Amino acid sequence: MQIYRSREVGQSYIISIGTTLIATAHALWLVIRIRPQVIICNDPGTCIPLCASGFPFKVCITHVTYNIVLTILILNRTLLQSEP
Repeated sequence: MQIYRSREVGQSYIISIGTTLIATAHALWLVIRIRPQVIICNDPGTCIPLCASGFPFKVCITHVTYNIVLTILILNRTLLQSEP
């Protein structure tokens, strides 16, 4: 499954309006088709269309920053290494 980004790095703001509308329409189609209970996202390029699409359907939306993801991965690695 591919999630379209609303704006690529270096893309002009004028063109990003169209790509954001396309990404939002695609995200809305995915939300209608999959019916998720939770959306976890970490990137503004993909987060904005998904959050906008999930909001009308009362989907629980969680934004995770890179630092939290990195901390969770380090914690998991530490816990796995400490097992006997």
